[in-house]
Amino acid sequence: MDDPSYRSYAVENGIIGFLVKYHGSLLPPHMESPLRPPTAPVTKISDRERHRIEKRMPERLSERILPLVRKTFAILGHHELPISKTRRGVRILSLDGGGTRALISIAILKDIEKRTGQKIYELFDLIAGCSTGAILAFFLGVKKMPLDDLEQLFLKLSANVFANTPVLTTAKMLLTKSYYDSASLETIFQQELGKDIKLIDTLQDAKTPRLFAVSTLVNRNVPCVYLFRNYNLPVGRDSNYVGGCDHMAWEALRCSTAAPSYFPPYQIGSTVHQDGGLIANNPSALAVHEARRLWQGAPLECLVSVGTGRADPTVAFNTTASNIGWMDLARTVISSATGTESFHDLFQDLLPADTYFRFNPILPGAVLLDEYRLSALSEYTALGNRYVSERQAKLQRVSEALTGHQYNELQKLIPAYPFPKRIFHNLYSMGERVGGLFTGFHRKD
Repeated sequence: MDDPSYRSYAVENGIIGFLVKYHGSLLPPHMESPLRPPTAPVTKISDRERHRIEKRMPERLSERILPLVRKTFAILGHHELPISKTRRGVRILSLDGGGTRALISIAILKDIEKRTGQKIYELFDLIAGCSTGAILAFFLGVKKMPLDDLEQLFLKLSANVFANTPVLTTAKMLLTKSYYDSASLETIFQQELGKDIKLIDTLQDAKTPRLFAVSTLVNRNVPCVYLFRNYNLPVGRDSNYVGGCDHMAWEALRCSTAAPSYFPPYQIGSTVHQDGGLIANNPSALAVHEARRLWQGAPLECLVSVGTGRADPTVAFNTTASNIGWMDLARTVISSATGTESFHDLFQDLLPADTYFRFNPILPGAVLLDEYRLSALSEYTALGNRYVSERQAKLQRVSEALTGHQYNELQKLIPAYPFPKRIFHNLYSMGERVGGLFTGFHRKD
């Protein structure tokens, strides 16, 4: 199966899916070994025979087999893109790193879910995350965790990981070159994602989107990004970035969040990983590259890039060339390496306004990555909510791009009443006939 010619042949002829779905005694005798070299003839199965086999297959067996079918196609690099009247291309969500400032991102994502009436994992085909953005990507895309629960998880994570005394943090820094112990972080990842769940296993669930987490390979002559994918790329469409899908899901998050001085590096085999934010804290460019490899020729319908806040670029320090110190130099290098706005400027120039959307509020002064005080964390959430209230028009354009429908204030009333959705769709149609009285409601496709 590692031979590309076999993989390509199996996908093009639908053999692997058929073999897995109709495994064992359910197969007719002449289909016992359908995987043959490309030079061998292939026996075709008639529709009548296929129907007979499906009728014989117990429902419980189908439920067990179909997840394996999805996983098999993912291993082979076969990825279908859902296309409909309201879905015309690839939809990408990119999530920046930023420690506990991810609470700002959660506030933005909540508004997108509210406006569209759909979950994040339902809205996007590919989700890319770096560092804390990788946590969001995996917990939303793999766990399907509600955003309210994810917000509470971040509060728990902050208290368990970052709430240490100065004596303890100093001792840990001397012993491990990191302020915090990664054990509690790893425990949370294992509890939520499973200790033995590999990335490729996550695609057994038909609702799971394609996603990846970004880390930095540091034991190279030149550090480079590493993509922890939950998919294999199609044959002949290699990525410019090294990566893999055979890793444990929790290890992917551990590598992506290994911020220097905060957590120790993490080693998998011969590779040593640290936080992906060292190179690509904003993974949107990586996501576009991967999407073009996954769905070659498909148009980019929507790219939503969500940050965790940025420093005000207009604020200047009272320094001169003669008194710049080592701390000033270190701050400049770190800010340059972890900056997120260069990709934003690029996409803003290259992509249409109704295709690319970036959300990244300006932070009020210094905001810590490792904050754990509830009062300060509540302020992060408040900052995100204020930013959302100031970006209503832009968020509405995102909603329209993702759903093909318009949104207005009347939609906020719909969840409050226990009426079936079709009633509101009927009202919409009736409203169109009498002059658009209910033009704010969704049209039923």
